[in-house]
Amino acid sequence: MNSQKRDTTGGNSAARAPLFDYDRSLERLGGDQALFEEVVVLFLEDSPQLLEQARSALESRDAETLARASHSLKNLSATFDATTATEAAAAVEQRAHEGELVEASGLFDDMQRELERLQTALADMVKPGSGR
Repeated sequence: MNSQKRDTTGGNSAARAPLFDYDRSLERLGGDQALFEEVVVLFLEDSPQLLEQARSALESRDAETLARASHSLKNLSATFDATTATEAAAAVEQRAHEGELVEASGLFDDMQRELERLQTALADMVKPGSGR
C-alpha cells in the first residue's frame, strides 16, 4: 500500500472538506488497494445509471423507483464514507418514501451534484498515472 497522502476533496482542498474517507474505505476492504479500485470502478459504472433512473422516476412521478434508486446511491456513497453524497441521497430517498415528489425534486440537484463530485474524485484515483 502506498503511504502517499491522497486528495479526497475533488480538488481545491483548502476550501472543501473531504468528499470521502479514503483510509476508512480502504480499511473496510481489508487494506486491499486492488479491491478498492474494483469497488470504485463498479461505483463509476453503476452510479450514473442509478442517477438516470432517479431522474426518470421524478419525471414520471414514480416514487417507488425514485426511492429504490436513491437508496442504492446512498449505499454506494456510504461505501466510501462520502457523508455529503450519502446524506443528499438519503434526503431524496426519504421524500420519495413519503410520496413528497415536489420536495424530492428540489433535493435531486444537490444529490446529483454531490454524486458527480464524488465520481470525479474517485475516477481521478483510479486513472493511470494517479500515483497509486
